[in-house]
Amino acid sequence: ERAGISQQLSVTTEDCMEPNVAGLAARQCAVVCFDIDAFHARARSFNLDELRTLHHHYISAIHEAVVANSGLIDKVVGDRVLACWNVPRRCTRAELRAVQAALAVNRLLADDMDGHPSGETPGSNDSDSINSGKGKTVTVNDLTSAPTREAVLNGLRVRVGVASGPATFGNMGSDVVRMFVVVSEAVGQAVLLQKLACK
Repeated sequence: ERAGISQQLSVTTEDCMEPNVAGLAARQCAVVCFDIDAFHARARSFNLDELRTLHHHYISAIHEAVVANSGLIDKVVGDRVLACWNVPRRCTRAELRAVQAALAVNRLLADDMDGHPSGETPGSNDSDSINSGKGKTVTVNDLTSAPTREAVLNGLRVRVGVASGPATFGNMGSDVVRMFVVVSEAVGQAVLLQKLACK
């Protein structure tokens, strides 16, 4: 699964280029921040296989929902995931797509907790279509450690923050390390809203 996620995360300079812009661009974006409530306490009680199973299903659900709704996974740090819409590739109704992806993640994980992964992806890869609830087949893979799946997902709560605003984006960094970066107040707002989600 790591290869698939890495491929989805990769962004080329061409993706970020617009006419008369040297590698950076600016436009309105929507941002979703995902985070597992009480993740570190939960992780301390798991062995390595259980932790890997939890992280696999969590990231897989986010990946399915974000891509189905024309978004991009920007960053994955532990259990925190940032996803963006309308950067670097344009899409219509970015805010609505972001909300739909956030709701879809909880549905996909709920199906996994019941031991019955959803048979439909709540969204579409068509850049001009909006989630109809009757998309392509979900491919959240089961691991060989299937007996532990329901156990590690039991009681899982995912906190979500959604925000939108103007953003500057592109490949930034030093001469040695460069990466795709989204600079926007919406990122901080999404993170803050996520922290408040279970208060």
